[in-house]
Amino acid sequence: MRNIFFAIIFLLIPVLLVSETEPLYNTSVSSVYLFQYSRGVEASMDNYFVRELAKINYLNPYRTSYGLEYNIEIAITEISKKKLEIISRFTQIKMFGELAYRNFDIASLFVPELYGFTLIINQNSGETINWTSEDLLKGEQVKSILELPESADFNNTSFEIINIRFSYNEKSVARFNRVMNEIHEYLANLELINFSLSKAENIEPENDDALFENHFSIYDLEVFQAYLDTIKFHTDLVVPLDYEEEWQLGKRTLNSNLRRLRTQLTRRLELIDFRLDGEDYHRAAERIIEIQIGYVEEMGRVIHFHEPVYMRFAEFFKDDTDWRQMFLAVARQFSMIDTSILQNKLIAELVRNYIARSDEYYIHEQYNESLLLLTSADVVCRINAEIDCNLEIFNRMAKSKFGIYDSYLSIAQSAMSAGNPDLARRYLGQAADYQKANSGLILVAGAVNDLLEKLAWQYFEEGRSAVRLAKWDIASAYLVAAKEIYNSLNKHYFNEVIEHELSKIEK
Repeated sequence: MRNIFFAIIFLLIPVLLVSETEPLYNTSVSSVYLFQYSRGVEASMDNYFVRELAKINYLNPYRTSYGLEYNIEIAITEISKKKLEIISRFTQIKMFGELAYRNFDIASLFVPELYGFTLIINQNSGETINWTSEDLLKGEQVKSILELPESADFNNTSFEIINIRFSYNEKSVARFNRVMNEIHEYLANLELINFSLSKAENIEPENDDALFENHFSIYDLEVFQAYLDTIKFHTDLVVPLDYEEEWQLGKRTLNSNLRRLRTQLTRRLELIDFRLDGEDYHRAAERIIEIQIGYVEEMGRVIHFHEPVYMRFAEFFKDDTDWRQMFLAVARQFSMIDTSILQNKLIAELVRNYIARSDEYYIHEQYNESLLLLTSADVVCRINAEIDCNLEIFNRMAKSKFGIYDSYLSIAQSAMSAGNPDLARRYLGQAADYQKANSGLILVAGAVNDLLEKLAWQYFEEGRSAVRLAKWDIASAYLVAAKEIYNSLNKHYFNEVIEHELSKIEK
């Protein structure tokens, strides 16, 4: 990374730093620092946010940059004959550059937490003392001690500050990730508000042939509305005005629609002699499944960062608490039906439909959809101990999980064959994580490790080829990847030959 300075100005003005004695030297440095990521430069915390900014906005990292306007105050005091106290403080004035994501101003996330500098002491004797500070924390008055050699002499001595630098720490990364996660959650919920409004328009609460199933459509939206009321975002998240207006309007409209729909459904039930038959239970079970799959299908139209929010509602029955909450609403709305009969018949129909639909998805190799429905079926099955369905559901869940695992491996193999090792590595990583999460079922990671070893060799071969073609960036990335994979597999005997190839790369 190149650290570029623009017109560094040394202003010999009174410095607002607290020192117990009159300083030998004080200064205030105001300037601009540019963050960039150049080809051939090792990825580090210095350029971490350049790379992150490029990634979230789909930019070329080598053409991405941003700047910091800053002020650093420094005071140097002699505290003994051979010891100096160096007091400094860094103040951020402003950030500049295209520091935004989806119209969210995220400039504050790019303020560096750390700074440092080099002090040059030019002595009258002609000798020079160079001292480079450690990484110092932003915003605080920091004291550093410089031990001097015996030959140090401060008569007619001059001081110079050079190589001012800025960097980040894990606190910076954690804050960035937290705020970005909140932005993704906000945008996903905004999408779901609009999705819910479109679903509300299609509900016919006075259709006598669909009163039971329509209850579940309304209930689904009520669950989402209740969730919206619980969301609290961190104060660091400054929402653009147009988003906030859309959110509030959508929320009010959804609330109004739900009150209307629930009222109309209730009034209609009061006007007719309502009865439930087997077909009503079947259609209600199908409606619940349609709601769940609807979230999955809608999730396929959004960026993957938003998927966790969609999955929260697609799961529908994550545990027995979800079931109790849902059934309480059913029993309240349809109080004319015996509660025990209502629950048992609904459970039986749900389990049958969950199993049947999951089988359809499994046949078409849609393993995620199959597992989603089976997970809900497992929760529902456990509510009624009289239904013997646990083993049947478990066997199907096992098959679906193996299907997902094999899908990861298959995509990785295809990516390797297509010459896309980075994509292959990503899916092998997902396969490894999935195996660990389901280690009681997928006992060993042998299939993943075999492919990882083949991938490491592919990285090495392509990295070595890139060295011969003087494609230094590609060579470095591929050879480092090969080394990382081999080391993760505890196969360190390739390190020497990989390091040999890395040594050929011109910086």
